[in-house]
Amino acid sequence: MAQKKQESITSFFKLTPSTLELNSTFNNNTCTNKRASSPVNSIDSVKISRTSNLDTNESTNVSFTEDTNYSNNYDIGFYTDRVLSNEEILIVMTKLWMPNISYKFPQKLYTVQNKSKYLKFQYSWLLRFPWLVYSIKLNGAFYRICVAFSKSNENNGQNLGALVKKKKNNWRNAIVDFKEHSNKGYHKTFVLSSDHFIDVIKHPGKSITGHRDSGKLIVEQENDKLIQNQGSFREILRYRAQGDNDLKSFLEAEGTIKYTSATLQNEIIESCNKIILNKIVTNINSQRCFTILADETADIGGIEQFVPTTDTTGKGLADIIIQNLHSFGIETKYLRGQGYDGCASMSGQFNGVQAIIRQIHPLATYVHCAAHVLNLSVSYSCSIQEIRNCLGTISKVRDFFIYPKRKDVLKNEIEESQECLTKKTLKRLCATRWVKRFHAVNDFLELFEYVIESLFIISKWNDTETSSQASNLRTSILKGDFIICLLIVNKVFSYGLPLSKQLQRINIDLGEAMDLAEDTIKEL
Repeated sequence: MAQKKQESITSFFKLTPSTLELNSTFNNNTCTNKRASSPVNSIDSVKISRTSNLDTNESTNVSFTEDTNYSNNYDIGFYTDRVLSNEEILIVMTKLWMPNISYKFPQKLYTVQNKSKYLKFQYSWLLRFPWLVYSIKLNGAFYRICVAFSKSNENNGQNLGALVKKKKNNWRNAIVDFKEHSNKGYHKTFVLSSDHFIDVIKHPGKSITGHRDSGKLIVEQENDKLIQNQGSFREILRYRAQGDNDLKSFLEAEGTIKYTSATLQNEIIESCNKIILNKIVTNINSQRCFTILADETADIGGIEQFVPTTDTTGKGLADIIIQNLHSFGIETKYLRGQGYDGCASMSGQFNGVQAIIRQIHPLATYVHCAAHVLNLSVSYSCSIQEIRNCLGTISKVRDFFIYPKRKDVLKNEIEESQECLTKKTLKRLCATRWVKRFHAVNDFLELFEYVIESLFIISKWNDTETSSQASNLRTSILKGDFIICLLIVNKVFSYGLPLSKQLQRINIDLGEAMDLAEDTIKEL
């Protein structure tokens, strides 16, 4: 009998009907008066829907739970000023309480132009600002997306106050405050976080454990009767079993001990980690010479991922580095080099990490990362006003097209083009690595004419604020000095990017690095 042809691995990661459904728009008609004693446990299935991320100029219909009793568990006031679980984030994103149009908001007395005047929260604000919500429990307003994804009292140096950690109940100039908040950097970061969160819910197979990671694993499945996605680990295991009869028999045999549970998946990963780490440590100790490279890797909440720390002084960071080297089993007496960026806590001559470690290991010479030095050089050059304004305008145009309705205009212009374009959207300018901004600048240059046409179309919209913004951006990028700077930046960055990659090679030495830098200067 002919052997059955093994399916392509991509077929094992298809979404199934059981995947959570995301609609393209919110529907006000789905509002209910349901009230649960435990909102987390009451979630059986959820529909997430949206028309835009956070465009204050685009109308959005929102689906909420209506109630006039502040004891409603879906009031935003129950979820503020703390780190939320994924289940709670899901509630904040989809099930929050929403007052009906006839709800009477409490008034506050203000003095306006030497006259007493009563002001109150306006229902129309909820329609104008899609992520704005009102708490009857706290009698104030919040931005739900920021409440859901904030993990500390600040983000990248920006304090998270009103609308995030604290209620906003000052209604004087409220619209101006809402608009200013929408333009804050951390708010835009949280918008991207919400996109990722929704994407993971929509495509559960992207996570290591997936949508279902327990129970019997069926190797052979008909394409029209696919069991719900079981996560990357189990799907890859099922794919492998189709070419291994012994593995297939083991997985499909009776019994409960299959070593495929979520707990054992994590134990397998941890075992792999120990094996790899031991081999690396053995190799380092046998060479009797090694260098340490260190940099921060913080998540969106500003928390260090690999080695969490709250002490960012030179002494605190140096202690963490030495302690972890010892815990790994590395003999630090063979430490001969250190490579960090140029911040004071790392490179300081007296109290920096490199200085403190050299007090313990004098032979551990500090070398400022060559790629980072290149980045600082480019950053300094970009402080020229014309160049700085050019990059700032590129960033504003990209941010303008981040919202779905506007992005669709640009997408349609690109798709209707007769040219074979390799770029389909604008990239964000890298905030820290200036050399890597080449990709964003180059993509902008390639899509330049389509950006101009899209801005022209949007400038004709009835929405005054959006159309005015589009017209101003279009005028800015059509100026001669902007176009000249755009071409110059693209050319310079095209030389800098290859040099940066070469400087980060693991086998490059100082002499070769200097030669490459001098060759690049000659080319420029």
